[in-house]
Amino acid sequence: AWEDMQGTCAPQQDDEAPLNIIIPVVVVVGLLLLGLIYMVVKQHHTIKYKTRDVNTAPKDGVVALVFTDIEGSTALWDASKDTMSKALEIHHNVIRKVIDRHQGYEVKTIGDAFMIALESADAAVQVANDIQTDLLAAEWPIGLADMPSACTEFAVSHSREKMPRAIFRGLRVRIGVHLGQHSQDAEEGGQVQIQYDDVTKGYDYYGPAVNAA
Repeated sequence: AWEDMQGTCAPQQDDEAPLNIIIPVVVVVGLLLLGLIYMVVKQHHTIKYKTRDVNTAPKDGVVALVFTDIEGSTALWDASKDTMSKALEIHHNVIRKVIDRHQGYEVKTIGDAFMIALESADAAVQVANDIQTDLLAAEWPIGLADMPSACTEFAVSHSREKMPRAIFRGLRVRIGVHLGQHSQDAEEGGQVQIQYDDVTKGYDYYGPAVNAA
């Protein structure tokens, strides 16, 4: 009877936005956050190794150069581009992890070859040794097992108690190492010339010691 006489109270307006506005806003913000996270993760993946940090580049004195190159890479690419693409990513990760470990400097990468500079012969030999050891332990694509220059090879043990030891597995990488003294003028007998490139924002190395490596 009261409602008939007085009428019903109008419902109070809710200060909160209706769902048809909240849901689209949440979706848009969520997509933006996912996009931002993806960009951060991708950038982190790109720079996960600080091998091009100029602070680690030798700038004077003794310079040790290391060159790496995959054996038979042209034939491997012809055999299976998909397998080699996967293998090359593993190869690059292994080498860059070793460069990071010994605070070396990745001068440049051309195709499947690395040029690395370090401040001592000892560090250069350790880098070369660790690259070979880590390549041997890497999880290579199964397709490499059918390729002659990438299959696993064992050293036969003369002791009956020992199992044959793997000496090659996956990509086989040749490594050259050489040492030189920095000098700005090659005509004065300088073995290594060091130059900073304003375009690439990094250091490069030239001279007889580099050619020998």
